[in-house]
Amino acid sequence: MGVRLLILRLCFVVGLFIIPFLSCKARESQEFTTSTYLSNYIGAGGFGLSLRNDDNSFVIYYSESYDTSVKLYITIKDEDAIIIKDIKLNKYDVCLYDNLSNRELSLDNSSLIKKWNIDYDVDFNRCKAKWKELIEDAKGGDLKFKVTVSKLDDKNEKTYEFRVSAANLGLLVGLIEKVYQVYTE
Repeated sequence: MGVRLLILRLCFVVGLFIIPFLSCKARESQEFTTSTYLSNYIGAGGFGLSLRNDDNSFVIYYSESYDTSVKLYITIKDEDAIIIKDIKLNKYDVCLYDNLSNRELSLDNSSLIKKWNIDYDVDFNRCKAKWKELIEDAKGGDLKFKVTVSKLDDKNEKTYEFRVSAANLGLLVGLIEKVYQVYTE
């Protein structure tokens, strides 16, 4: 009886040390990234805002390339094949050149976990005014990008949220606006 009680107490103490470390993993994060710029070579520079929620990611990226585009890259972890129904920023549609319903997500075979990837071209000139308004209305708080997906098998819908601070989104919009303006004129 004494050995059993000692083992239970030892398991309890070990559990107190292990549980906090397991729950330390960040569930949500946001980071501003830049790519290296090499001289005057076209396609050499870029910057973006990467939002993560668990194993899912939402990236808005400006690339210095021939078409000087703003891209949206989405990676969703799901066991079943999915399609994207809509993408919103605080209840407002994100301005895309592409039609959401015509695109299939590709499966990332590089890991054991099923991750679905897709990218879209953002019509930055059309949505920058609305984004600036939402950033101003947030008053330093957070905004949410919501991606609604539907499973191909049973048509069940699920919404993934990616939180972004108004300051980070404002920085990204300001930088894209300055660089984008130079290349579109």
